[in-house]
Amino acid sequence: MTKCKSLLAAIGIAILGYFLHNALKQTLVVPSTTSSNNLTVNITLLSTNDLHSSFSGLGLRSYPDLVRGGYSKLVSLINSIRSEKNKNDEIVLTLDAGDWYSGSLFDNLGADLRTSSVPQMQFFHSAGYDAIILGNHDFDRYESALFSMLDKAAKLDLNINVIVSNLLPLPSNSKFQQFYDPNSSVKFIPHLIKESRNGKVGVLGYMTPDALFVSNDYRDDMQFVGYSPKESIQYNKLLELAAKQSRMLKEQLKCDLVVVVIHGGHKDKEDVGFLNLPNVDVVLGGHTHETYLLASEDSSLSSQCGYGGIQLTALSVGLDLNKKVHLRGVSKDYEQHINKKYPQCIEINSEFESDKDFEEKVQHWKKEINELLAVDMEEVVFKGNLTSFLELSMTHEEMAASFAHMLVREFNKWEAESKGKVDPVIATIWNREFFEIDELTHSLSDVTITYDDAYNLIFFPALKDQYTVYMKKEELYYILQGAYVLSKLVSPLLFIDAGGIVYTESHYFGLPIVTDLETVDGLTYSEWPQTIRLLANSISAPYLWKIEEFSKGLLSNFPKDKAGRPIKLKDALEINSPKELGLFLNFLRSLNNI
Repeated sequence: MTKCKSLLAAIGIAILGYFLHNALKQTLVVPSTTSSNNLTVNITLLSTNDLHSSFSGLGLRSYPDLVRGGYSKLVSLINSIRSEKNKNDEIVLTLDAGDWYSGSLFDNLGADLRTSSVPQMQFFHSAGYDAIILGNHDFDRYESALFSMLDKAAKLDLNINVIVSNLLPLPSNSKFQQFYDPNSSVKFIPHLIKESRNGKVGVLGYMTPDALFVSNDYRDDMQFVGYSPKESIQYNKLLELAAKQSRMLKEQLKCDLVVVVIHGGHKDKEDVGFLNLPNVDVVLGGHTHETYLLASEDSSLSSQCGYGGIQLTALSVGLDLNKKVHLRGVSKDYEQHINKKYPQCIEINSEFESDKDFEEKVQHWKKEINELLAVDMEEVVFKGNLTSFLELSMTHEEMAASFAHMLVREFNKWEAESKGKVDPVIATIWNREFFEIDELTHSLSDVTITYDDAYNLIFFPALKDQYTVYMKKEELYYILQGAYVLSKLVSPLLFIDAGGIVYTESHYFGLPIVTDLETVDGLTYSEWPQTIRLLANSISAPYLWKIEEFSKGLLSNFPKDKAGRPIKLKDALEINSPKELGLFLNFLRSLNNI
């Protein structure tokens, strides 16, 4: 691929990206803490986001002192803070910003009709959450699984409010209609109101365009303002709706404070649009797994505290006589656990006490998982030195790349051994967010890994189906080039990682350019066959069929079979292939010292 062609591709995609993405701009600053002496209304917002079913916390199970988070600790901490604040008649709201599903073996219980257990909903109930919203990964097993979880929760009489402020009217025959029944303990609500004698808070909840876009193929009945397959991104339409709804909460329902909980965005992108709205005071974010606390010029606050339950947002705010929002400090009881840079985030480590009753439930669910899946979560699958594969000094991107390279090698090895087939996959379309770097808390030169650890390291793609397709090698280049340009010039969220190949990311006349492609085995781009074979899991694979849509026709539809004929997604499925977890376990067995 010549630099001239690379430059032309980059320019075309950059221009396209500019017109596709019109992010709002606003100067944001880090807020300072204010004394609460002169504040008329005091409010504490406890929130989580992107929990991803991390019931046991993040960290290798053989080293419990290094594990962060854990739902039993969260239950204890949330209930303790709420009890303390309620003594002063302070308004306390406990909220979740979505993606509470998909990421651990616990996912298998809620959607399984053989058991009444629904761990995610039972956690929200035990911790006394006022409301939750939905994220894209809450649809990972389609609407049927989401319905099963909510329906089980209703049958257990769990109190769950799901704020769906931008949900469009459901079809009349939709099973989800039952959650609009006021007698159901599980309810879909357009907004939440909570008040005390000292004030009133209104809460809105939105899935935003990015989350809607990536979950579109998993949703049928549940469609939202913000994205549609026909109109694509509807960010301005969503902001218009939020402006109308927040104004209603302030002017008609007389709320002193309006909180918007969103699943989506990046701290300088989607969050900013909501902060610009005159009647929105606080935005609690999710989706991007970031940690930040920022204030707009009118004192509105935007916050997010990581992911996986390793931090709890404890955002204490107050209103002065002019209804201006002020950041207050966290209780002195937790000062030693506050994130030094972000004072609203309490970092959860092994020093926190667990709620004994909830921990008993967790242990019960582990037994259920073992029985239903015929696995042993605590089984040691590897013991030894992993530094030839991963090192703690590596960046997240480097670790993810090493893991993706391993998947390509292991798939080719499996196929050669099981089929005698010599048609190697050149690369896999992957994503660094698939690799759970925060699980690695112990030296890898002498490490013990359990079955549960292996699953959690791969995160939500662990048991996803595998697909293979063929395309011209320059078509793969265009995908990588396009994603790189968009990630640098439009949004850092628009990136793609590839396993099995390496390449140089540089700049040419100021434009991001991908050059020097070669396989990890040293086969240069010029030496590749004209038609190459790609591997992708069921999260990444569908996007290969949407390249033309994404590029507004600039790029063609790529996936083909070996003969060069267009192929459908269902026909690209590798029916007998090991899942990513199976490939990883095969790799660990090849290194094992057990």
